[in-house]
Amino acid sequence: MKNTKIILLCFLFTAFAVFTQAVIKTKAGIIISSSDKFQKLKSNSVVKSSDKFRILLQPESVGYAYFVMIEGGYATLLNFGKVYKNQRMVYPAKTNFAPFANKGKYRFYLIFSPNKLNKIDQLFAKSGRIVDSKFLKIINEISKGKPNITDDNPDDIMIAGNTRGKQEEIDTDFLKKFKAFTNKGEMLLEYNIIVK
Repeated sequence: MKNTKIILLCFLFTAFAVFTQAVIKTKAGIIISSSDKFQKLKSNSVVKSSDKFRILLQPESVGYAYFVMIEGGYATLLNFGKVYKNQRMVYPAKTNFAPFANKGKYRFYLIFSPNKLNKIDQLFAKSGRIVDSKFLKIINEISKGKPNITDDNPDDIMIAGNTRGKQEEIDTDFLKKFKAFTNKGEMLLEYNIIVK
């Protein structure tokens, strides 16, 4: 009887530890605008300095999203906040694409968590731009023991033609085609690219 109670307690403790990290499912990605074409950015891509980018995230549950870009030794918080089920978070807002400021190496982090990430909030509280090593230290803490997620899906997603003024349609079309990422706890999606 005593052994049964101990086994039951061990099972309950293990089950609690496993289920405390919620499984999250999120569609996220970056669209590149090049001339009149739009395509999904893949990790380890090379893009032109005249290209522009747009970040999209749409979760299947409530949580907190953070978009961070690293370039030139600095980490910049592009967008963050609470996102509800099937609500979109985008950068830049409305119907725009953002230009790449310089040529060189860029890293983008798309982070989604069921809980607010206070360390990231505190890090960017005074300024939206900080030395990248401070941010990378927190990323290393978050990613410990988690699978590395990169968006290097070989499938191309492209839309061609005149789509000016149709940003909502473009976003919707891309989100339908984006792969849904599933993870326990936080989702950390990383893109490493070169702008030439």
